[in-house]
Amino acid sequence: ARGLIHYEKGEREPAMADFNEALRVDPRLTAAYVNRANAWRAAGDGTRAIADYDRALALDPGMAAAHNNRGLVRHDQKEFDRAIADFDRAVRLDPRYAAAYNNRGGAYEQKGEQELARADFSQAIGLDAQFAAAYFNRASLSLRAGQFDAAISDFDVVIRLEPKNARAYGQRGLARYRLKQYDRAIADYDQALRINATTAPVYIDRANALDDQGETDRAIVDYGEALRLEPGNAVALFNRGIAWRRKGDFDRAIADYSNAIHVKSDYVGALVNRGIVFADKKDFDRAIADYDAAIALNAENATAFNNRGTAYRRKHDLARALADYDRAVELRPDYTLAYYNRALLHRLAGRLAPALVDIDKAIAADARYAPARQLRAQLFEQRGEREKAIADYRIALELDPASRVAADALRRLVSP
Repeated sequence: ARGLIHYEKGEREPAMADFNEALRVDPRLTAAYVNRANAWRAAGDGTRAIADYDRALALDPGMAAAHNNRGLVRHDQKEFDRAIADFDRAVRLDPRYAAAYNNRGGAYEQKGEQELARADFSQAIGLDAQFAAAYFNRASLSLRAGQFDAAISDFDVVIRLEPKNARAYGQRGLARYRLKQYDRAIADYDQALRINATTAPVYIDRANALDDQGETDRAIVDYGEALRLEPGNAVALFNRGIAWRRKGDFDRAIADYSNAIHVKSDYVGALVNRGIVFADKKDFDRAIADYDAAIALNAENATAFNNRGTAYRRKHDLARALADYDRAVELRPDYTLAYYNRALLHRLAGRLAPALVDIDKAIAADARYAPARQLRAQLFEQRGEREKAIADYRIALELDPASRVAADALRRLVSP
């Protein structure tokens, strides 16, 4: 008993001394083996923990808790099949062992067996309606599966059971963000940070929501706070780079992308985005160098090929541009922007027929992409197909009422 008191107070050394003494006095004391095993696990020594659980189970194979706890160590060691076998034994011995079902669900989730995981989390909840961890796990599973309403419903229960659970607020905020409920997401992030102001990922998530709402300055402040807490956080650097570019501050955007690449040298997204900013600055050679580096890391990155094609086009290297656009649509056959860009290139080269073929494909992939409608209207107008041009200009103007090109063309083509 004294050893358990020490253990629960976090006093590992006196706890271990007491467990050792108990086992010296009675080497068949199964509870002492289990308690010492729990202490070894808490200390991060899984090998010794399993050895003690094994000794306890050799003396008493019917100890459901020992099977469950050994399963937790095996889960820690990423031996998920062996962990599941231990949890199986625990629930066979005690069919109402809610924690063992929850733990088995976690192991199934790690193996990618989502439905088995969900069934176990639900079984744990059915056995214990106050089991906050099981609700949290099922909510997290739903969130990753894109089932955002189900996730929110379970996070609601977690928060009712544990009003100070900052992770639940943060994860519910993420589910609401995915549903574009930005105000409610930000309210959840606010609450998570009131409970625990030292969690960099929540600052990043709140910044993302603020940026999507057009509050870029506040987003930059939050990315900065995340970086104060975690100076090497590549995601915060990457996202702040996006925000700086949105504000037109290209040099700061490049600095953040460069720092992200310094932290994570294979960060393809940061290379591509830095290339975009170099292109914004009309430094096409450096943009191409970044796209080259991105493609060297991932030769299947359609965006890098498309963007490099545009950089080559703007350098008037139409042959290389065409090759890159070809590769982009080969990699992603529904890539609206690449078809649009290849159509632009064909038009520049005076090839109206292949330009129309490509712009039709762009519109088939995304019928609401206004620039594609406008370009097809221009192609029709060049070919003398007035009525078709008028129809596409009208659609382009409906999709983008600010389009001066479409408005001027309709005034020109439609008789008063």
